[in-house]
Amino acid sequence: MFNYQNKILKNGLEVIAVPMPALNSITALMLVNTGSRFEDKQFYGAAHLLEHLVFKGTKNYPDSQQLSIALDEIGANSNAFTSKESTGYYVNAASSHLPLSLKILKELVFHPLLRDQDVKQEKLVVAEEIKMYLDSPEDFVADEFEQMVFKNTGLAHPISGNLADVSGLTASKLRLFLNDWYGVNNMVLVIAGDAQVVQAKNFFADVEAIFSQQPEGRKKEHAQHRKALLCKNPVSTVKQLKFDHKTAQTHLVLGWSALKRNDPQRYVLTV
Repeated sequence: MFNYQNKILKNGLEVIAVPMPALNSITALMLVNTGSRFEDKQFYGAAHLLEHLVFKGTKNYPDSQQLSIALDEIGANSNAFTSKESTGYYVNAASSHLPLSLKILKELVFHPLLRDQDVKQEKLVVAEEIKMYLDSPEDFVADEFEQMVFKNTGLAHPISGNLADVSGLTASKLRLFLNDWYGVNNMVLVIAGDAQVVQAKNFFADVEAIFSQQPEGRKKEHAQHRKALLCKNPVSTVKQLKFDHKTAQTHLVLGWSALKRNDPQRYVLTV
């Protein structure tokens, strides 16, 4: 049986500890229970852009260089990702540096500066990413397939948004999105690695001391907000979509309705 411990701290943050006896390193991953699926029209692309911007500066690391230095000094690395249903931030480091790794994660999700100039610059970076996908037929056709299948639902629009969506995002909109979704009871902290550290007697108490308080203004209730953005049957009745591109290849996506995520036959389907 997979070995792990699960605990919800007093402030509502869920912590999952996964001991791995063969390692002297540790990975701390903060998963925020929001992604592109939970964006209102005015916020399309916000989850992804916000994930980029937290690395541009925080309260205790005012610019990306200072944040990089803090990570480099302990031989750590950090990155993030955005999906349709979650956003993740992680730090990999030697297990002796777990406290600092957690403090850096706290900076990223609790105290990003989100300055107007940083937003302006990073929107250009995201715009180039979007253009890159538009020039990549295999990526383009996958996004268009999802937009067709999930038409008029939160699953339809691309995770990065489109060029018009991104150009309309501002620092004030991103702060609203941050306050709406980045509350501790809408997050899960996963810490995996060095068993001696993860199974230490005071492990959960030490984690709780670091994440004991969240910033003012963060919402504490998210379930109803999330429920309002979901639908029981998101699959569209549209069945075919075709684009003509001047390329030497044809890219085809074929899909059909399958099983629910908790169906007992899902493992058979995977095979």
